[in-house]
Amino acid sequence: MKIVPASTIKAGFIQFGVTGNKDVKGIYTAGDENSIMFSKKEQEMAGELKVIVESKRKQSTFASSLADELRKLVTLKNEGILTEEAFQQQKQKLLK
Repeated sequence: MKIVPASTIKAGFIQFGVTGNKDVKGIYTAGDENSIMFSKKEQEMAGELKVIVESKRKQSTFASSLADELRKLVTLKNEGILTEEAFQQQKQKLLK
């Protein structure tokens, strides 16, 4: 995700990176479905939006890595490598 600040004569924009899409540059950004345009007056709000989106993205990454770790534990338990007790202990550590 990138943010280009607005000036007095030109709108700024936030452009969200989506896997498989190419960045749209220049005057074509207004028509890009992955961009949000904003005026100089809205610039502070756009900065806040960027912070919120980035924090949600980090939370999502954490949630998926937690799910991956839980899957690994289940696999180890199902393969008989971990006992039920060890599985429960490790699971509780992850969930704290």
